Amino acid sequence: MKRYLEKKIISDLKDKFVLIAGPRQVGKTTMARQIIDRMSLAPSNSYFNWDYQPHRKIIREMDWPRNSPVIVLDEIHKYSKWKTLLKGFFDTEGHQQKIIVTGSARLDVYKKGGESLMGRAYHFKLHPLTVGELSRNGDSPKTENLMDPNLWIETNSNMCMDIFKQLFVIGGFPEPFLKGDEQEAKRWRINRKDQVLKEDIRDLTQIHNIDKAEHLLDLLVERVGSLISVNSLREDLEVDNKTVSSWIDIFEKLHIIFSIVPYSTKLQRSIKKARKIYFWDWAEVPDPGARF
Repeated sequence: MKRYLEKKIISDLKDKFVLIAGPRQVGKTTMARQIIDRMSLAPSNSYFNWDYQPHRKIIREMDWPRNSPVIVLDEIHKYSKWKTLLKGFFDTEGHQQKIIVTGSARLDVYKKGGESLMGRAYHFKLHPLTVGELSRNGDSPKTENLMDPNLWIETNSNMCMDIFKQLFVIGGFPEPFLKGDEQEAKRWRINRKDQVLKEDIRDLTQIHNIDKAEHLLDLLVERVGSLISVNSLREDLEVDNKTVSSWIDIFEKLHIIFSIVPYSTKLQRSIKKARKIYFWDWAEVPDPGARF
């Protein structure tokens, strides 16, 4: 399945390496492998995953083969010296071989490794599927069309409504959407949530009370679209305000939720105002109005 970022990423790889972030299971690895196929006539040993033990030594020592035009390093941000490694490789061999880095967490979750990647990398964020992307068969929207509402959806309205209905019920993550089965989607969602809580939050953060973190997520699901009161959440969880705010920030960095702050002409006022929280996987939200 072609994704809307593929063409732009292939173009940008000519000059720099590419970092692709986004929610867990949104399709980053699949897209990266498809890009390898498009750029390499006979790709061999072009994909390396930090979570796979045999690949870790290869990544640390940069011992991957140089016969492929592009390689993929998946979840490499879990390695404390990943920025230094990428900077050194780009400065010495970046003109010979290109690198795609993918990660289920935001690639700046870890503050370890002080090397700057400025001027060496382009950053992308892969979103769940949308009506627009599906109606365009994975092509990016034409830039000149973005401000013309009549050209936002370039297909028949009946098809778009069918896409919308399936996205609304099943969500925009590729695996459950392509299966098109609501019950399977529910099973997939439970498994994904368990992975996020047991792996991402446990391994990538300082949160030790996973039960309360899960409780906070449940509370946020009930408050989608409403102004978030940290004090109210604090009382429900029996923790302090700082802890609640910290956990919400972590959920954002891990691409579980995103927030929108009210508009204000003064920056200081907009920072202080309560924000609204939304989930990347909108199908988690039971209330249809809030989900919409």
